[in-house]
Amino acid sequence: MFKIEDFLSLLRVKQWYKNTIIFIPLIFSLNLFNPKSFFLILLGFVSLCLVSSSYYIINDVADFKKDKYHPEKKKRPIASEKISRFEAITISIALFAISLTLASLLSVYFLYSVLALFVLSQLYNFYFREIAFLDIIIISINFVIRAVSGAFILNEKISYWVILLTFFISVFLVSGKRELEVKIKDIKRYRSCFDESDIDTLSALSSISIAVTIVFFSIYSILYQREGLLLSLPIALYIMISYIHYKKIKPEEIRNPENFVFDKKILLSILLWAIIVIIVLYH
Repeated sequence: MFKIEDFLSLLRVKQWYKNTIIFIPLIFSLNLFNPKSFFLILLGFVSLCLVSSSYYIINDVADFKKDKYHPEKKKRPIASEKISRFEAITISIALFAISLTLASLLSVYFLYSVLALFVLSQLYNFYFREIAFLDIIIISINFVIRAVSGAFILNEKISYWVILLTFFISVFLVSGKRELEVKIKDIKRYRSCFDESDIDTLSALSSISIAVTIVFFSIYSILYQREGLLLSLPIALYIMISYIHYKKIKPEEIRNPENFVFDKKILLSILLWAIIVIIVLYH
C-alpha cells in the first residue's frame, strides 16, 4: 500500500495552483464577493484540479522509462515504483470521472472546456511535446482554456484581454522553463526536440512575451479607465524580473515552477498584486 505523501505526489497537488487562473473571470466580472458565484468557481477549480491530476498521471505512466533516468523526475512515485502503473491508471480514471461529473453540474460549456483541456493535454503528451516551440504554444493554450472556463461557469462574456494576457504570460513562463531544461545533460534523452542551439531563441521568446504582456495590461488599464491598475505594474515587473533572475541563481526552482511560486517573497508579491487589483476594481 502506498503512502499518503506518494499519493499526493502522484496527483502533483503542488501544481494545482495553476488552476487558480479560473478565478480571473470571477474577479474582473466584479463577482468576487458574490457567495454563489464564488462557490461555483470554487467547484470549477476542484474539477480542473482533478482532471489535471488525471492527465499528469497518464503522462507519468507514459514516461515511466524515461523518468527513471531523469535527474529530477526519477523521484516521482511511478518512476521510483512506489506506486504501480496499474494503481496509477485506476486512480487516473477515477479522478477523470469525478471531474467530468462535477463539470457537468456546473455548465455544459465548462464541461466542454474540461474535456478540451484533457484531450489537448493528451495530444501534447503523445505528440506535440516532440515539436519544438509548438509544445510551448499548446501549454499556453491550456492555460487560456483554464481562464475562459471560469467565464462559462458564470455565464459571462469571454474577454479577449483575458485570452491575450493569459497566453503571453504562459509563453513567458514556459519558455523560461524550457530554456533551463535544454541545459540538462543528455537533454535529447528526455526532450528530443530541443538542443543547446535553441537557448537563444527561447530566451528571445521569453523577453518578447514579457514585453507584450506589460504593454497589453497597460492598454487594458487605460482603455477601460482603470488607470489604478497601473499601480500594480511595478509589482508584476518585480515578479517577472525575479523569474528571470532565478533562472541564473536558482534554476531548479524554475524547472519546478511551484517552488518559485511558493517562495516567500514571490508569494507575498503575488498576494500584494492581487490585493491592489481587487481594491482598484471594487473601490
